[in-house]
Amino acid sequence: MTAPAQQQPAAAAAAVETLPILGRPNVIHAGFHLTAHLARDLCALVGRTASKLVVVTDNNVAALHLDALTAALAAAWAEAAAAGTPLAAANPAAAAHDWLLTFVLPPGEAAKTRTTKAVVEDWMLRHGCTRDTVVVAFGGGVVGDMIGYVAATYMRGCSVVQVPTTLLAMVDSSIGGKTAVDVPAGKNLIGAFHQPLRVYIDPAYLATLPEREIRNGMAEVVKTAAFASESDFALLEADPERVLRAMAAAVSDPLVLQVIFGSARVKAQVVSADEKEGGLRGLLNFGHTVGHAFEAALTPRILHGECVSIGMVYEAEMARLLGHLSQADLGRLVRCIAAYGLPTSIHDPLVKKYLGGTPGHVAVDRLLDYMKVDKKNSGANKRLVLLSKIGATVEPRASVVADDVISLVVSPGVHVHAAPAAAAATAPSSAAPVVVKVPGSKSISNRALLLAALAHGTTTVRNLLHSDDTQVMLTALQRLGACTYSWDGDVLVVNGHGGAMRAVAGDPIYLGNAGTAARFLTCAASLAVGGPTTLTGNARMQQRPIRPLVDALAANGVQIECSATGCLPVTLQPGFPGGHVKLAASVSSQYVSAILLCAPYAKNPVTLELTGGKIISQPYIEMTIAMMKSFGIHVQRQSPTTFLIPQGVYAAPGEYVVEPDASSATYPLAVAAITGRAVTVPHMGSASLQGDANFAPAILAPMGCTVTQTADATTVVGPAPGQLRALGTVDMESLTDAFLTASVLAAVAAAPNAQGTSATRIDGIANQRVKECNRIRAMMDELAKYGVRTEEHDDGLIIYGQPLAEIAQRLANAPIPSVHCYDDHRVAMSFSVLGTVLGARIEERKCVEKTWPAWWDTLGTVLGVSVSGYDVVPHAPAAKPAAATNAAAAAAKSVVLIGMRGAGKTTLGRALARDLGRTFVDVDEEFVRRRNGQSIADFVASSADGWTAFRREEAAVLRDLAAAHPTGAVIACGGGIVEDAATRELLASRTLGLPIVHIRRRMDLVFRELAASSRPSLGETSEAVWKRREPWYAACADVEFYARDENGAYDWKTVEAQLAAVVRALEVPAESRRAAILRAVTAAERKAAATASPVTSFVSLTLPTITTVHRHVVQRATEGADAVELRADLLQPCTVEAVAAAFATLRTLVPGLPVVFTVRTVSQAGAWPDADVDGAVALLEAAIRWGAEIVDVETTLPMPVLKRLQDQAAARGVLTLTSYHDAKGAFPWSDHVHWGAQLYRAAAYGDIVKLVGRAHRAGDNAALTAFRETLARDLLGDRVPLIAINMGAAGQPSRVFNDTLTPVTHAHLAAAAPGQMSLASIHAALAACGVLAPSKFYLFGAPIDKSKSPLMHNTGFTTLGLPYTYALHPAAEVTPALRALVRDDLAFGGASVTIPLKEVVHTLVDDVAPAARAVGAINTLWRRAADGKIVGDNTDVDGIRAGLVKRLHSASIGATATALVLGAGGTARAAVYALLSLPTGHRPARIVVANRSADRAARLVADFAEHARGVELVAEPLDGALQVTAAEIVVSTLPRDAQEAGAQTLATAAFTKSARVVVELVYGAPTPVVRAVHAVNPTVPVVTGAEVLVEQGLVQFERWTGLRAPRRVVEDAVYAAFAAEH
Repeated sequence: MTAPAQQQPAAAAAAVETLPILGRPNVIHAGFHLTAHLARDLCALVGRTASKLVVVTDNNVAALHLDALTAALAAAWAEAAAAGTPLAAANPAAAAHDWLLTFVLPPGEAAKTRTTKAVVEDWMLRHGCTRDTVVVAFGGGVVGDMIGYVAATYMRGCSVVQVPTTLLAMVDSSIGGKTAVDVPAGKNLIGAFHQPLRVYIDPAYLATLPEREIRNGMAEVVKTAAFASESDFALLEADPERVLRAMAAAVSDPLVLQVIFGSARVKAQVVSADEKEGGLRGLLNFGHTVGHAFEAALTPRILHGECVSIGMVYEAEMARLLGHLSQADLGRLVRCIAAYGLPTSIHDPLVKKYLGGTPGHVAVDRLLDYMKVDKKNSGANKRLVLLSKIGATVEPRASVVADDVISLVVSPGVHVHAAPAAAAATAPSSAAPVVVKVPGSKSISNRALLLAALAHGTTTVRNLLHSDDTQVMLTALQRLGACTYSWDGDVLVVNGHGGAMRAVAGDPIYLGNAGTAARFLTCAASLAVGGPTTLTGNARMQQRPIRPLVDALAANGVQIECSATGCLPVTLQPGFPGGHVKLAASVSSQYVSAILLCAPYAKNPVTLELTGGKIISQPYIEMTIAMMKSFGIHVQRQSPTTFLIPQGVYAAPGEYVVEPDASSATYPLAVAAITGRAVTVPHMGSASLQGDANFAPAILAPMGCTVTQTADATTVVGPAPGQLRALGTVDMESLTDAFLTASVLAAVAAAPNAQGTSATRIDGIANQRVKECNRIRAMMDELAKYGVRTEEHDDGLIIYGQPLAEIAQRLANAPIPSVHCYDDHRVAMSFSVLGTVLGARIEERKCVEKTWPAWWDTLGTVLGVSVSGYDVVPHAPAAKPAAATNAAAAAAKSVVLIGMRGAGKTTLGRALARDLGRTFVDVDEEFVRRRNGQSIADFVASSADGWTAFRREEAAVLRDLAAAHPTGAVIACGGGIVEDAATRELLASRTLGLPIVHIRRRMDLVFRELAASSRPSLGETSEAVWKRREPWYAACADVEFYARDENGAYDWKTVEAQLAAVVRALEVPAESRRAAILRAVTAAERKAAATASPVTSFVSLTLPTITTVHRHVVQRATEGADAVELRADLLQPCTVEAVAAAFATLRTLVPGLPVVFTVRTVSQAGAWPDADVDGAVALLEAAIRWGAEIVDVETTLPMPVLKRLQDQAAARGVLTLTSYHDAKGAFPWSDHVHWGAQLYRAAAYGDIVKLVGRAHRAGDNAALTAFRETLARDLLGDRVPLIAINMGAAGQPSRVFNDTLTPVTHAHLAAAAPGQMSLASIHAALAACGVLAPSKFYLFGAPIDKSKSPLMHNTGFTTLGLPYTYALHPAAEVTPALRALVRDDLAFGGASVTIPLKEVVHTLVDDVAPAARAVGAINTLWRRAADGKIVGDNTDVDGIRAGLVKRLHSASIGATATALVLGAGGTARAAVYALLSLPTGHRPARIVVANRSADRAARLVADFAEHARGVELVAEPLDGALQVTAAEIVVSTLPRDAQEAGAQTLATAAFTKSARVVVELVYGAPTPVVRAVHAVNPTVPVVTGAEVLVEQGLVQFERWTGLRAPRRVVEDAVYAAFAAEH
């Protein structure tokens, strides 16, 4: 939030507009800076009758505005008293205002509960409030709704005044008298109608509102206009940027009142006509039925208005599906919502951003359940508001909509059902053709929009494609000021500004994945005037090439830059010189069209020369030239590769009709071809401008279809199903976008062609690798799911057609293939065609909106194909297919290193660049290079301004380097970069757009080294320089990295690895990091087993010093814990530098374990002085910069400090744990007013809440439990973790039953608080209480007598105090006794499985984990808590992967590495899966499986094709592979005897010279494989079989117990046992 808005003097606040409601005049008052008016008006209204005023607000509003409001109210009452007005309040003029009370709530929907309402009511009763009290709800919708409900029921009803401070509340919740609280079943289900006395709408409050909250409120404004007022909607869509700017401005703008008042007026009119929501008022809930369902699942991370925005789009899509709403009006709605920065679907990138990087998903069944309790429903019938057009609805009330319609629209995917075989057997070719109206051409639509905007005059555009791409183009042209536009039904009216445009400052123009818009607007933006303009897009768009166009423009004199990878973002200055332009046109014709379209406005006539070989997609160039002619500019073609474009201004043609999209038309025509039906596409025939219009005669006719094409229509009649002919070889260069349609038809085209082959070879489509995805690879990967074989070649692919009946038979007993679409509309629509005969589950329903938003409506209602919703759970990042692209991932942002001279920036920077594969750049070195070798010292000495001059030059160099290296670099700055104020502002304001890391180490060592060095003097001591610069470094840095020493010596390898880890973490968005930390510390993903411990915990380190000497203590003390608490207040000494050293050491001792950083004050049961608030805050701020996962922030800190720490932590990806300790036990837990206030304050500023009392007797724990189950559960629900415990011996039961992040101690530590217990003690207590039931675990297999598994697991169970045992259970087959043990024994907890049962034990399980399914073997059984079912898993994969990851971090292996797997048995399968599932950066590019039986290796490779994710899989005979395969990673699964037999061959194998890491899965002494590698290079690291055993066993332990395994004690026991044997 920004600073509070300044209230204007009373005279300036006199302009007030009012509205009546329900026949009462002047209820709603609106105007700027109303505080003084509000106070006087309210005094005049209730002063004579109100004995008390109660102002209820939340923390956020209180910090900004509460004092001003209460001061104005007190002044108004005092003024009235002085004037002799009889007032009901006692002593209204006294300094102490007992009649004016305030209550502050935590912000957010979580506070809107029945329990919070009761706390407020109890507080009012305690303060003597009677029925004549007036309650002022001062805040957003949460405050207004709940406090309105308090007023409705307090003493059977007292008066309420609404003072909304958010836009959402101003236009919605404050008007109409609906009050409510939320309950677990849904939002606003318990409440009452209670009309306010007054509603004071003051837009000045919006100036202090976060931008997201303003956008959130705009959702309700858009909603009201969409269903009630077309004119208001036109105002909103005309200039969204101005509306948003006006809303956020601190000055009065009439537009703000116009927008707000217009929305308020509609609501007041509706409420006046239907106060109690009998029918008409239900229209106000447009978007709310679906929106509330999403909100119930996603609150508080997704706001109400954002959910309503999503709901509006989905409900409008239902109206379109049912035939009520046109796509044009739906497009307007979507475009308007998006223009206000609101999400338009649950899959919108904004939703993912707000969810911390997690893809948006709510199970469809869950959504439907939430909708069941909607207030508008009629019995079981769900009612939604359906639009008939913008500004009107189908009925004057909500309409009944069937569940199957809702499910289809809200599902992320679509299930296309295959027609029954009987229905498909006969081709209905004699029936009249189905006429399918195809949307306008995307290519023509985008060109028409740009031409109409550049033209002078008005162009009426008909049949425009209403899609994502055209919406992006239209929005961008509007932002550039190229045109204005309006709608006349489905017709767009564009008022072109004749080429006049303005540059867009501030936020980049976002283009999504719209390639055409990106290329065209890159050139068009050069015609703007003003400053620079930046164009950007989504992740895929930032991988699609644009460099050839950028290079051509740059060579012509345009100041333009793109990313280092040659993609968006693009930044350019205005000015297109023109003249002779050379352009490489072999990648995309869109580059050519971009220059052609903009050339008339260049400063000189343009001669465009195309270079670089064969020109791609010539028909699209011809299309552009023809359309330019329609707008009055005639291009002269001087040669096949040279064009002359004259200067001029496009003339608006009056009307322009967009042809149907020929590429889109291929889909309904292909449905005819594959199903044997007849389909006609009107208005698209042989006269089309588009190359894909030739698809039917060129592709479908040779495949056996009957094609009739006139100048303006195309009809296709397909042969009987299964009778399509293969094409042989076909060149599709002139219709590249249609190759996907041809590919799915070719898959079932098994009838031989004239050449006698059933194969189809498609040439001329190489450029399809750089479209929305790598389309060639995508088609190959997805066709493989149907068992269709394909081959890729340089210019395209080959599809080997198979009989339709054969594929259908193969799929009959298998799941319908789930088609991943890679966010590519053409992939989705192509496979929907295949689905009409074979079935398809399309994973991305909405991706078709790029070109045919209503495709699923058309497929179902026009073409008669059965479609239904398909609920798709988003892929986890590790499992997400990567086969859609071979483009490099978007490069990580460059990082800037700052810090004191001598801190190690250059040395560590070079190492960092090496470890991360980046470029190292040194600002000082670049300065010297630019001055032809002149040293900095010489420059300073020779310059009149000395160091000041150097600082200016240094800042300029930094700016240049940041611009030249936005990604992929490490930029090291000189120590004095912060000396210049302007440069500090550049860094601190984050203007560079790059993360900044402060490098520091022990300063006494630095001072000593500097004193002995020959560096130029700064004219003062290093100590004085550091004292001045230290706060500057802190203010400028995103992260502070402390290089830890040990008695003055550095382990540089460890330091470098820690720095690399810190910088890698910066690549993760802050919200994603916070979400991941919360999942980790609450063990959200580890507690799936029925035998999992219910406890999560952090161990409190109470050591006065932390050094590597304490390694054993720290590692043992943290056994089983989910985090470790660093008690900074207990450290000696407790300077920032000493604490930094302790923090860095802790990272070394327990890497990967989250750190809770705590500075506990004396009054809060700690050791830090209460008076030293600044010192505590400084340490907390430092910990945030260091990257501590969680900082413990005491709620006793001042509110502004709490807010500052919360904001700093959130920005850096750190969680806040807000804590309060009643150290003396002064307040019993039954005092809900006291503990409620502490809970509200903690919840307002914390991601995790910790409340600690003191138990004087055992019964005090029962009061705590009651508090947790009532007030705390209502406020926090399951959204915010709560630690609620009692100190003292009597309070130990509260620690036993606190299941979230319980603070624990250990035998090696002193307890941090009275009554603190160890994790083992808590488990023992839980076992004694029966909460943790004794469970038995086993090893199944034979022979198993020498297994170390019982030692491993029983050691772990005993260490953590778990009542579990692990025993051997020899078994060579699945016997009835074994089955009874697993299925019927209630004490069975799980099992390890070894040979010979791994491949047969599946008969005992109910479910199989993905790894086990892929490997085809199970080595782990566990019982799932959710349903009690037995799950089979394979942790061999985890063991191999863990060993590899540890070694690959230090091995120098590039992204092109080869892995060699020796063997093809079950362990080899686990090895291949482990290699394929390695993290990005470690995954090899190629995996060779070598085996004596080449056929077995080939089968293994074929089985893993669907998991390859772009990795090349190769099968080779063992002998051949040993001779030629130079692999960096070698995994041997060969038995020892087989290796000994081939030891001579292994000794000369090619991999012995190339291997960087070896995994040997045979136990014991080094094998021939290891010996052969070490004979060449003895330093090659080896992952041993024993290590893999331990690693997979640790994963098993965590699966069963839900706890971090006690690694050290387990490893010590197992390795000692192995050593004793050898």
